[in-house]
Amino acid sequence: MSGHKKLPTIIRLSLLASSLLAQSIIGANTLVASATEQTAAVAPPCKTWIKPLGKPLAALVCVHGLGLNSSAYEDFGLRASRQGIAVYALDVRGFGSWIKSKGAENVNFDDCLNDVKLTLEAVRKSNPNVPVFLLGESMGGAIALRVASLYPELLDGVISSVPAGERFQQGKTDLQVAAHFLTGPRRKFNIGKTIVNQVTQNEDLKNEWTSDPLARLDLSAKELLQFQVFMNGNHDCVKKLVKLPVLMVQGNNDRLVKPDESFDLFRQIASPDKVFLAVPSEHLIFEQSQSQDPWQREQNMRLVAIWMLTKVFGHDLHNADIMASFMRTPAPALTQVASQTKAVESLPKEAAAEAASFAKDKPAALLFYTKWCEGADHVAKLMEEAQGQWGNRVNLVTIDSDSKEGKETAKRFAVGAIPSIYFLKTGGDLSSVMVGQAKFPNFIKQLAQAIIDSDK
Repeated sequence: MSGHKKLPTIIRLSLLASSLLAQSIIGANTLVASATEQTAAVAPPCKTWIKPLGKPLAALVCVHGLGLNSSAYEDFGLRASRQGIAVYALDVRGFGSWIKSKGAENVNFDDCLNDVKLTLEAVRKSNPNVPVFLLGESMGGAIALRVASLYPELLDGVISSVPAGERFQQGKTDLQVAAHFLTGPRRKFNIGKTIVNQVTQNEDLKNEWTSDPLARLDLSAKELLQFQVFMNGNHDCVKKLVKLPVLMVQGNNDRLVKPDESFDLFRQIASPDKVFLAVPSEHLIFEQSQSQDPWQREQNMRLVAIWMLTKVFGHDLHNADIMASFMRTPAPALTQVASQTKAVESLPKEAAAEAASFAKDKPAALLFYTKWCEGADHVAKLMEEAQGQWGNRVNLVTIDSDSKEGKETAKRFAVGAIPSIYFLKTGGDLSSVMVGQAKFPNFIKQLAQAIIDSDK
């Protein structure tokens, strides 16, 4: 007999579950390495909030937390768009519209990292000469850090909110996950009550979250263990952030993520251009903000806008006059300094012949969508409405990216998010790209621009 003490039950269960998990998933290091390969069947679902008139000051891609979906940024996106920021939010694999997509309804961090990369590329194509930032909260905050460490060339800055993997009551949760893993790693169990009660004491927010049909709180033990493996990789990835500007935000009243662990993670970021902000908030700071204190949610949004402004125009974040002026009236300041230059990237060579056939005799608008993507039906209706007004002047084409033929077309056009609309000049050259759920004024504006470009 050895002299070693017997490990407590919770540790033995957790270690056994982790050992089993290591045999069934790739592992944290390979998760990062394989993210460069596109394994997604279609591009990720994306929602947008964009002011119809004028060029945006910056573009912001948002990634949601565990159990939520892109709609969690609805209030934040609307308010940020009024300040001249084009906001995009995508669904993480296993959540939101992905729930209705056969074969993509489970959590998959490999594909998720690639989805964010594709979305960033699509947003850059849709917003030429506009700085692009990435914001993530909780699980999304960790995803944002990982993507920033892998693809810094796609970003002008990253905002990571409450990203630490170390949580309150983690031992209790680990025991539940380990027990379920041993009885059935793929069998789902509901973690909603535990998570939601730690995230907020706000009953309205609890009700909104648990009643959202696209929120998913029933996860398998395997998915939850994959989640923890991914979160544990935070400390390694932040050391690779050597130049990119980083803003980390933490709520002082967080009952889920330990605030001191977020600060410890912040200290390990290699980039000298980093800022840590502690705000009087619960766990969710930017998501589900319609249920939060109106004054605080406005300040949180403006703090992000201020930080982005300093990165775009080089102002000093600590300059009291600039801070005071922007906190009072940000919109005019953004309008005055926003550049009006425009440049459009070319289509991939593989798409040239097909684009020319779509726009052989007149400009064209190509809508890439899937039937299971939330909000895609709205964009399809825009196409129908435009057909009535502009049908004699443009070719309007809808392409189901889930079909065999549509999937190949989307691949040739390098579609980075759905829904997406490609506006083509007569002859097939690219005029512009619109990503996400477009509003009719924006749609008509870009359609008209394609016609004008064709007449030049």
